[in-house]
Amino acid sequence: MALSKHDEIFFGVMKEKGHIVPFLDAVFGFLYRCTDFYCIQDDTSDKVGFPPGIAENCVLKVMRKWEKQARQDDDYYYKKRNNKLNNIPAAIEEVEVVSDDTDSKVSVENKTDDKSSDEISKKAEHTENHNPTPADSYNGAVLDNYRWSQTIKEIDIQVPVPSHITKARDVKVNVTATSISVSVKDGRAGEWNVLMEGDLSWKNNKQESLWNLEPGKHVQVYLEKVKEQWWDSLLVSEPKIDLSKIDASRPMEDLAQDEQMKIQELMWNQERKSQGLPTSDQLITEKILKEAWNKEGSPFLGTEYDPSLINFGNNCVDITETSVNPS
Repeated sequence: MALSKHDEIFFGVMKEKGHIVPFLDAVFGFLYRCTDFYCIQDDTSDKVGFPPGIAENCVLKVMRKWEKQARQDDDYYYKKRNNKLNNIPAAIEEVEVVSDDTDSKVSVENKTDDKSSDEISKKAEHTENHNPTPADSYNGAVLDNYRWSQTIKEIDIQVPVPSHITKARDVKVNVTATSISVSVKDGRAGEWNVLMEGDLSWKNNKQESLWNLEPGKHVQVYLEKVKEQWWDSLLVSEPKIDLSKIDASRPMEDLAQDEQMKIQELMWNQERKSQGLPTSDQLITEKILKEAWNKEGSPFLGTEYDPSLINFGNNCVDITETSVNPS
């Protein structure tokens, strides 16, 4: 599949976010902050925004376009895989061997060890499905049968499944506030095989948990942390990661609204300073001085406001000495 020219940018965002839900939140947050995507047109002649319901339909249309492409890719993958399987010799094959002496035909059974065949198949599936990317274990870890990543608020888990697991009905995910288990149905025996289970290191909001199946690849489970903190392990039983080595930075949108506003103000002030312009505090001070310029008791009473007489350097206000005629 050819890469889009934007994939590198999107991968950077995905790496920062760690998983799909925050990534989508960042995309729609961008549309909210920087476009008219959420503006509702009051009149069809308006050039800004969309008529009611159109923006949502646009999202669904684009999603279904790529969903169709994904299904086509799946069909191609399974056809290709089935063709390979059809070209594999039978496990028990009759081979005719002609004797030079008697010209008689001897029937020989060529038997393949079923156990060895199963082991090879399982190894092939393991190799096929266990190709984690850095984003899959961002601030987390890669274990033998699963991998996990995290942000300060969320956990994302990927559990590889056998290639024949393509339907959600063949998957069972059980999440409680303190534990998790993921099982798949054995295609031949119809029994449930546990792929991962254990007690979580910390509590999650069970009602906010989500999971989905990437057919033939993995089960993805999303957990929301009860408390905003970094986990040093997903399960109590697994080795702990070194929290001093993780990326503990937080996206601005994860901060409280007042914290975001404060950071934006600091960034704006820094930009103003670099341009030699007054900061927000200096503008407020200047407004107060301007209002008081001609008030009773002001040394500038009766004169026009002159900002050149005011120096805002180093966040201090200095008034240049000048001869002012007393009233």
